[in-house]
Order: sequence, then C-alpha cells, then structure tokens
Amino acid sequence: MKYLLPFVLLTSLLCPVVRGQGPAVSGNETKVRAVLSNLNQIYPHDWRFVILEEKAWNSVHNKSTEIAFTVRALRTTYIRESFLTTSTIPELRHVMLHEAGHIACACENEHTAELFAQLRQ
Repeated sequence: MKYLLPFVLLTSLLCPVVRGQGPAVSGNETKVRAVLSNLNQIYPHDWRFVILEEKAWNSVHNKSTEIAFTVRALRTTYIRESFLTTSTIPELRHVMLHEAGHIACACENEHTAELFAQLRQ
C-alpha cells in the first residue's frame, strides 16, 4: 500500500489523457465516454479517468476492490481494463455512479457510495 500513491501519481502524469468536454479519460475510453455522456452533471468537469492494464492494476489496487477506485486528492478514478473490456454499459454505469458516490460524500464508505449509485440508476 505504501507504493500506491507514488505509482498512482506517476501513472496520472504519464498516461495519455484525452481532453474534451467534461472529464478527461486515458486509455481505451470508448465505453467510459459513452457512460460519461449521461453523467456529465455528476462528475466535476476537471475529473480524470485512467484505465489501468492488468499489470499496473495488480501493482496498485488494495484488494478491497476488483473493478475501480477513486483518489479524490488527485481528482482521478482508476478503472481496471479487464473489467472495462468485459462489462456491459449498464454495469459500467453502475460502477461509475458508485465511484461518483465517493466523490459526492467525500468519503471512503462503500455503503454510502453504493446507495448513491442505486438512487441514480
């Protein structure tokens, strides 16, 4: 866990970021952009999404999540690429709403973030 922040900072700096209207997305962004097109009011305009390949994911995630995590201090949400390639749009939408719940409550509470997502389905 002590290596998470330096890696996340480095990843945030080195990953190419696609700029446009609304949040920025790096990596294979097609599905994320499709979902974001309906969630632009929920995510801050300067929020970033980084899609992590499996090797990078395995080196940084904390075992409490298998799909995505948000680092509010960096205004960035990280999504596991293997989930992104196998998920449906509704599944990805739910995950992105859940992560938005962490932003909205400014907390790490999984129950609160999940409630936020469920109320917006």
